[in-house]
Formats: sequence, C-alpha cells, structure tokens
Amino acid sequence: MRYMRFAAALAVFLAMAAGVQSCVAVAAAQAQAIVVSSTADSGPGTLREALERATPGTTISFDPAVFPPDRPATIYLTSALPELAQGQVNIDGSNAGVVLDGSKLPRDEPSHGFLITSSENMIRGLWILHFPGHGIHLADGAQSNTIGGDRMVGAAPTGQGNVISANGEHGIAIRGPQASNNVVAGNYIGTDPGGSPALGNGEHAIMIQESADNTVGGTATGERNVISGNGADGVHIEGPGADHNRVLGNFIGTDASGTAALGNRVMGVAIVIGAQHNVV
Repeated sequence: MRYMRFAAALAVFLAMAAGVQSCVAVAAAQAQAIVVSSTADSGPGTLREALERATPGTTISFDPAVFPPDRPATIYLTSALPELAQGQVNIDGSNAGVVLDGSKLPRDEPSHGFLITSSENMIRGLWILHFPGHGIHLADGAQSNTIGGDRMVGAAPTGQGNVISANGEHGIAIRGPQASNNVVAGNYIGTDPGGSPALGNGEHAIMIQESADNTVGGTATGERNVISGNGADGVHIEGPGADHNRVLGNFIGTDASGTAALGNRVMGVAIVIGAQHNVV
C-alpha cells in the first residue's frame, strides 16, 4: 500500500515537471529575436518576413551594417505590412538607421505604415514616411503600446523616437474605446529628423478618437514629441469616451529647439465633441 502511494505521488510529480518544462519551452520559443538584414520589400531577412514570423515576445531589430545609423537605408514597400495582431512585439530600430517608405503603395488604398490591433507592442527608432493612410494606426483593441521612447537612448538619429511625417492622413491615429493606455513619446511628427523643416502629415499629427488614458509626451526631455507642420491639428482629441488623456511636455508648432515657429495648419491642440477630463 505504501509503495502504491509512493508510485502515485511520483507519477503526479513527473507530470507536473513535464508541464513546467513544456511551459518553459513555449516561453523560450516565443521570446525570439529576429534581425532584419535586407532592405527588400519581401523575402528572406526582410521586415515583412520578420513580422510574419513574429510571436508574442519577439524582438525585431535591424543589422546596423545594412542600416547604418549615420546613413539610414530605405525599405520601399509595395504592399501593406502584416497587421500587428499577436501582441508583445518589439520593433526596435533605435541602434540603426531605418526608413520605411510607402510612396510606392497604391494611392487608392489608404495603407498605413503599421496597423496595430493588439497590446504591449513597441515601435522605436524608425522613419515612417509617405504612406497613403496613417503613419501608425492603433485601432480598437490596441492597448498599452509604446510608440517611440527616449530620443537620448540609442545610436539611431532620433534614438528610440520615430520620425512620422509626409503621410497622407494622420501621423498617428488612436481610435476606439478599446484603444487605451498607449504612450507616444520622443517622436518627430510632421518634421524631418532634425525637427525642422516641415514635412507634415495630411491631416492631424495625432488623432485620439473615443479612446481614453493615452499619454502624448512625457516629463523627460527625450520623451518630448515635436508636433509641427501638419495639415490640420497638432493633437486632436474627440468624441465620447476620449477622456483622461495626457499631453505633456511637447513642442507643438515649433521646431525642435522650441524657439522657431513651425505651425500646424489649424490648432495646436483641439479637444472637442464630448471629450472630457483631459490634461494638457
């Protein structure tokens, strides 16, 4: 009897150990690192292939030998990149020089630089230019994402910050009641990588529509966005549920020095159509 109890306990222990090993194996598989080593639109070593392979926990970086920080290399896209639907993917160009150019995309389809419908993704250190739609679209379901970071961190020309300019619609759109708790920091939105001159985006630099608890900017110098030269408002917050958003420490309507005017065409910050309890 005593032997049978021992055997049963041993079997349970081995089953639990196997389960733990399986969980560790799954976690190890998910936490993969992929290095982009090609400027081509598709195929081996490309950003597109990396996004197709990405699972939650993936970090995508860029080979600085192919994408030198002092001589950024351009990826010309001919079709939209895969949607970021899996979550927890870090696209990190902060130690390279990476330009994503959407000028070859069909103009009758408003393709975005990135479409994000999941949570806890990061996009850092990229130049996102000439897309027919938004530079980045955080759609309903996109929560706790980080666009940019600290411009003082990294070897890229703008560190962890992105350049999001010359796009046909909004620079960044955050839309829907489930698109919340996102951070937009350290970016140049509407300017060149030096913070001047104006390249603009066709509409608002940042649109927050019916979304709550998002943060634009930050308290550190490197987290400041430069939001200038855009076709409509710098930051536009609108609609029921667009509450408790924070716009902090940015240069809006100036160059990167904060001393020269570089206005947005309409308003610097607009809070309209039922948006409440926002902080500027």
